[in-house]
Amino acid sequence: MAPGASRKKTCFVITPYGDPEGTDEQKEHAKVIDGLIENVLRPVERVCLEAGLAIQIVEGRDRKQEKGIWNKIGSDIESAETVIAVIYTSSPNAYLELGLAYGLWMSPILIVLDGAEKPSDLKDIEHVAVSRAEALREDGADPTPKSKEIAERIVGINRRGRRSKPDFLPETTTSYGSIRTYDRFSKAIEMSDWSHMMNEAEKHLVLVLPKGMKIRTRKFSDRHGAPAHIDEIITEKVLGDGVDVTVVTNHPDRISDQYLKMEGYASIDDFRDELARSFRAWNTLREGIEAQQRIAEQRGVEPSGSFRLIRSEQRQLPFRATLTERRLLLTMRFSQEPLDSHHCIDAPARSAEDDYDIPVYQLVSQEIDRLVRNNVEQSERDFEEWLTGRAA
Repeated sequence: MAPGASRKKTCFVITPYGDPEGTDEQKEHAKVIDGLIENVLRPVERVCLEAGLAIQIVEGRDRKQEKGIWNKIGSDIESAETVIAVIYTSSPNAYLELGLAYGLWMSPILIVLDGAEKPSDLKDIEHVAVSRAEALREDGADPTPKSKEIAERIVGINRRGRRSKPDFLPETTTSYGSIRTYDRFSKAIEMSDWSHMMNEAEKHLVLVLPKGMKIRTRKFSDRHGAPAHIDEIITEKVLGDGVDVTVVTNHPDRISDQYLKMEGYASIDDFRDELARSFRAWNTLREGIEAQQRIAEQRGVEPSGSFRLIRSEQRQLPFRATLTERRLLLTMRFSQEPLDSHHCIDAPARSAEDDYDIPVYQLVSQEIDRLVRNNVEQSERDFEEWLTGRAA
């Protein structure tokens, strides 16, 4: 390729193979597919180029004799700008490749060839119908309109972006897999799911909350599905299940002007007032839990879990998070940037196999541990001073 030249984007074509050396039926299938490629799809390259998009048609059946075919086809599909899937004869390989394309969030263009019947799962998906006569240019049939229709779809996909969220995923989903990402926590994570995550914690539950007050207005549910306040959930986890619960908030003396502007505070005093209310509310909860634990211990009941509030005096919190031994929900907070981010990550618990590839769950867990370690002593002193002040 000449220096400065741009590489053509590819359109990968998924087709049944056919066999020009096989039975009469297989020869017929191969002939019709050949005609479709040459008479309908090759002209698409020219039509797209006229619209300003340089595209190259790549046939999957060209790979069928190669070793490592699945890796090559998978790579071709993943890197393609667009995928075309031809529905013609029953072909497991074609449906496997089509499923891969959908799994990669491609938007495959379906071509139904020679009146073939679409599988039931594809019946509601739009397609381009190409007749046998159009594919072979027989009986005066002109395939040009079909080439133009396919080219228009390819150009449209190029303008929208080659990856798009499947309709069955939540509206704000931005990626999907073992780790899911969303562009808004509140529009992607149902309250029932959030409640279930906390209710199923067996060892630890950590809530990283920049202010710690909004969560106290949320409508959660307990393990039986009944409405529950966050205080009730935490109390049950600590006293009933022996879970260690930690709430981490910002410290009133460690906040940036950018954060105040982002959150819409008129002054630092307004922000400090809200953090003071948060401090009182969480410490009141802790006081009540520890009072019940002392009563239980007097009755000979073994100590249960724990609850504590940590205020991050060392640094401003860079995220919101809910963390258990099974799962992480993380929302990044980029208050130093011109636009705040509400990008949300939903990640399962995983440990690193080596130090060079640490999963997001472990990275965030380590960061939270560091925040707690660096601030726990001062936070405990703050709690003791608060208790002394209440008793005075």
